[in-house]
Amino acid sequence: MIQGSLLPVRVIGIHRTAPLNSADGAVFVIGSDSQDYVAKFPLPENPALAVAEHLSYFLCARAGIAVPSHVPLEFEDGRHAFGSRLESGVPQSSTMTLLERMEAIQECKDIIFQICVMDAFISNPDRHLDNLLFRRSPLDRRWTVMAMDFSRALWQGGFPEKEPSHLFEHENHTATLVRLIRRFGAFDARISATVAGALQTITPEQITTCLAELPTPLHCNESSTFAAWWGSDERLRRIDALLELPS
Repeated sequence: MIQGSLLPVRVIGIHRTAPLNSADGAVFVIGSDSQDYVAKFPLPENPALAVAEHLSYFLCARAGIAVPSHVPLEFEDGRHAFGSRLESGVPQSSTMTLLERMEAIQECKDIIFQICVMDAFISNPDRHLDNLLFRRSPLDRRWTVMAMDFSRALWQGGFPEKEPSHLFEHENHTATLVRLIRRFGAFDARISATVAGALQTITPEQITTCLAELPTPLHCNESSTFAAWWGSDERLRRIDALLELPS
């Protein structure tokens, strides 16, 4: 059994009203480190939810995709959750003006495509504008973007049976976003190659270390075999498939 190696942040308060639209049973909490978090628990219909979030954040960071800070959380009753820090000063797309939204997409289109390529690898069908965090840089007012919310990625999304191209070819939120950014001229094969190259550098040992950061109660059946899959030829074949995504 994988043992957690990160000291969980204790939950000292729960927000009674959520500041953002949320799905998948998210709870907004205050941590003992004074930070606010979106807490996500394994669900009966999605027992791998916390593992999917944690692994997806790790893979994104290794591919140069910005994600919020994240920690395991521990509630007073002993329950554990995956905690994604609530970013301040970040509007959801639905709260931005149309002009702001178009400017943000135009300026961040290549990074959004990079995120969608990662979503294709991890079978995340739920990428849409409201789980991208847009914020203007305080340095030069350019738009920046972060990815969040991978609750339905990996096994919930059909990983690894469904091919990466499946996500772009069928009706889902990610495919809709891909069609949108295609109109902004975002598709570039070099971006897919960058994500593929980053994924190739990650070792099974690093995956094992990543998974060990989660407390044992957050693990699932799939997490016990993921590092072995990562060391297989199947993982390499899936990475190669990213190079065949439509551009």
